[in-house]
Amino acid sequence: MKNCFFVHLGFILMLSLTLSSCNFESNRSHDSSIELIGAHTISLTELPSAVSIGFNGDKKQKEEFEKLMNSTEMTAFSPQKANENYYREGMYDQPSSPKAFTYSITYNLSISDPKDKDRIADVLAESDIPASINSNGYYISSEKNNEIQAKAFQMALVQAEGRIKAYADSLNLISEVIEVEEIDDYQLFPQNGLFYGTELIKKVRVKALLY
Repeated sequence: MKNCFFVHLGFILMLSLTLSSCNFESNRSHDSSIELIGAHTISLTELPSAVSIGFNGDKKQKEEFEKLMNSTEMTAFSPQKANENYYREGMYDQPSSPKAFTYSITYNLSISDPKDKDRIADVLAESDIPASINSNGYYISSEKNNEIQAKAFQMALVQAEGRIKAYADSLNLISEVIEVEEIDDYQLFPQNGLFYGTELIKKVRVKALLY
């Protein structure tokens, strides 16, 4: 008789554990979720100002321009060639147009003192080279760009997770992050290292379960 009692008791315990396991899985399958965006703003005013020098001219002027950009006056600003193109004007619809190519070149320079813009303009003014200056932006090196990306991502992630936790706490629930997505990351990849603005905004979308 005692043996039968233990058998029945064991069966009841196994049945109880099985039902508890089923109920747990059922409840988790109906967990709600929340999805929020975290953002972090980066000020660029601490970065070196950018100066972009554009050139358009013939081959001889191009050689003079390249020589000037490699001079002591200009190398002090770490000039980097951004692009170079050459073309012939009217070559398709004007058979009598000159056969010589016109060269178009752009260099990016980095400066730390606003007065350097005037120094660069003076150097160009002393030459007969046709060039233009654009000085409305900031320069971000690839190394600095990587540093900014990592910091901005972490700060945006922390903000999103904090918002989710605050919401879960208000409902006496536990939050569990299950998905993180980086959005609008194109802002941290400015063309040629130049960004024409004073701030960058990093955004991260975070999804979490609530239970």
